[in-house]
Amino acid sequence: MADNADRAAEQQGVIENALLLHRPRPPRRQVSGNDCLACGKEIPAQRLAVLPNACLCVACQEDAERTMGQ
Repeated sequence: MADNADRAAEQQGVIENALLLHRPRPPRRQVSGNDCLACGKEIPAQRLAVLPNACLCVACQEDAERTMGQ
């Protein structure tokens, strides 16, 4: 039986995939493990401290959630 954490992780994966499919790729540059998958900007340390597996910065996460809500 899936718990809330499993459902949240699955939902985040769906949001991230939808965002990546509908957004142009950032220009090619050196990428670190702390860069947003959508815009390529560095994900702030404060966000990574709370969500160590975050793949999107706050702005892109909010954009993805708005897009999924439509």
